[in-house]
Amino acid sequence: MKPLLLFAGLLLVGGPGAAQATAGVAPAVLPTIAPSLCPAALDTVAALHRLFAAKRRRQGYIVGGTAGAAVGAAGLVVAGRPAESSSSNGGGLGVMASNNLGLAMVGIVAVPVVLAEALLLGGWGHKYEQRVIATWQQQHQLPRAVKRRLKPHYFQ
Repeated sequence: MKPLLLFAGLLLVGGPGAAQATAGVAPAVLPTIAPSLCPAALDTVAALHRLFAAKRRRQGYIVGGTAGAAVGAAGLVVAGRPAESSSSNGGGLGVMASNNLGLAMVGIVAVPVVLAEALLLGGWGHKYEQRVIATWQQQHQLPRAVKRRLKPHYFQ
């Protein structure tokens, strides 16, 4: 019953009588808004800020977690070393002594991994964000990688 009443009300409001009542009224002049100040453009700029901030935060967590894991592994290697006896006369091989070999291996593996993560995930910096926003404000176009990652939850 409610949908029928709603439909009847819409017919009465939008029917020919309503069109005759508004025929003598001049159409309102709508103010024009510059494209760079359009609410959709401002919303997109805010969404871009949120996207870039989230990507930078994620990068920090990943690189920090990997660096923390490397430090933890180095700590485990140091904790697992055998106790040095006082009878040793310092005849070790320096850095490549058996005690330091595990520590060197952790460094050899961890440093390239942390650097690769920082380089691969580092494409979401402030300069790139400013270039993307400037391009959006001038041309209303986004790079494909940014457009693909710009999800609806960044607009909220």
